[in-house]
Amino acid sequence: MASRFGFQSTTMIVTNTPAADLALTNLAYCSPSDLHNFAVPGTKLFLALVADSSRRHAKVSSGDTVSVSRFIPPEDFNLALLTLELEFVKKGTRNEQIDAVILANQLRKRFAKPASNSSGIKIVNQREAASSNIFRQKEFNLQSLGIGGLGAEFADIFRRAFASRVFPPHVTSKLGIKHVKGMLLFGPPGTGKTLMARQIGKMLNGREPKIVNGPEVLSKFVGETEKNVRDLFADAENDQRTNGDQSELHVIIFDEIDAICKSRGSTRDGTGVHDSIVNQLLTKIDGVESLNNVLLIGMTNRKDLLDEALLRPGRLEVQVEISLPDENGRLQILQIHTNKMKENSFLAPDVNLQELAARTKNYSGAELEGVVKECSIICFESTTKSR
Repeated sequence: MASRFGFQSTTMIVTNTPAADLALTNLAYCSPSDLHNFAVPGTKLFLALVADSSRRHAKVSSGDTVSVSRFIPPEDFNLALLTLELEFVKKGTRNEQIDAVILANQLRKRFAKPASNSSGIKIVNQREAASSNIFRQKEFNLQSLGIGGLGAEFADIFRRAFASRVFPPHVTSKLGIKHVKGMLLFGPPGTGKTLMARQIGKMLNGREPKIVNGPEVLSKFVGETEKNVRDLFADAENDQRTNGDQSELHVIIFDEIDAICKSRGSTRDGTGVHDSIVNQLLTKIDGVESLNNVLLIGMTNRKDLLDEALLRPGRLEVQVEISLPDENGRLQILQIHTNKMKENSFLAPDVNLQELAARTKNYSGAELEGVVKECSIICFESTTKSR
């Protein structure tokens, strides 16, 4: 039965597939004899169920009658967009993740034709979403992470260091920008620099962060110190070489970075070891074969001792001062360190944390923790004496 729109249609009866695995192929199966009236010499054959190509979505059952049509596409017909919607047969509480790259490769393998065949499918402008979700969760409660009084610093770090990594690689490549590769946390001792760096590493979706103290890199053997620096970047190099822009983020945390990255020429030991360490580190971060999948986090109490070349854009370019907490920050820190006591009813109701925060001006986070610890010891002693 022909129509003026170039369609030819007929009716068919829905039945079960001859094999169970055929039901999962997203194809409609029919007898070759049923297609006899659809064959048109010199044209490609496209079959489509008028209702839908899926029995579930078409809301038909075995034995129902459906209408199928043959569509002859015009010469300027092009497939502009293919949208896939995945629906799992068994729904559960566990989240399912689909790798966009693997899915595209499977589509290409299944449907792509040889180059000689003009009707083949070519997948272009593939938009991988692997790098768009760099954080393990969307929202963070800093106090639950044991961090108090540093909300503004965290916001500054995320805005400056991770804004470009939220977008897929093809977006940043079109803009011609590079990701931030390093940041420096500096400030007085005990203000939470190390804690912040560790928590940032745990928040990110990537490899487990490598944490190293500056003096640990030093070695008495010639060339061994430089090798230790190279080894820290070895995994990131192999990952980038294998996966390119889709490689995971590698976080390297340097505590007491001033111990190995002093200004070149400032040491008078005659060995030049510190100068070669700085050179090696600069080469790995921003050299000829620089890495784009590395985030180096350095921490120091003495920013003035660091080599100036290490602080320029492209290296440790994001520099955030972790200063002494204000009164509100001190209150948050005291609440963090007394939280367990409060939960277990060991914190007396007459303890006024707000007053303690007001009376501890210029106290660092470590010193506030010491205050709580000292108060606990006094309570232990008084309890022991009363017995």
